[in-house]
Amino acid sequence: MRSSGEVPALKFALLCLVAVTSLTSACHEVRPGDVPDTDIEVRDASGEPMLGQVRFQPITGQGTDGCDINAARCGVALPTGEYRLTFHKMSAGFTGSSIGGAVSGGRASGCFQAEVKLVQGETIICKQKGLIGCGTAIDNLDCGKASSERAVAAPLAK
Repeated sequence: MRSSGEVPALKFALLCLVAVTSLTSACHEVRPGDVPDTDIEVRDASGEPMLGQVRFQPITGQGTDGCDINAARCGVALPTGEYRLTFHKMSAGFTGSSIGGAVSGGRASGCFQAEVKLVQGETIICKQKGLIGCGTAIDNLDCGKASSERAVAAPLAK
């Protein structure tokens, strides 16, 4: 048998749970006019995820954004357009060299670039296809269907 004080306390706890759940789900909805996150994955030549920093510079798109990959992927909020994706890989043996580690403490060991056609909300998966280096190797990532038509039609000089 429950005491008279237990029923209102149970109702209050249930009401709080419903309120918190609805507020949390409202924070994760994309409202009209907002730009949905686009997830980015970068993999080495063998298909294993690489950790590091991703940066997007506009070619025909608008704005810049970036994120740190410290697991398998990260997200950016940019409108649809063509961008230069630059990925700075983190060195092995430093903080951020394992999945789930903090990327900010590591040292950059290499750079990869590609021109991509970003479509809001569609995941971009890029795979290493060339040597590490951004000085001369501008197109050393294969980003599959997200590869820019401009880059495919007329690749930049290497």
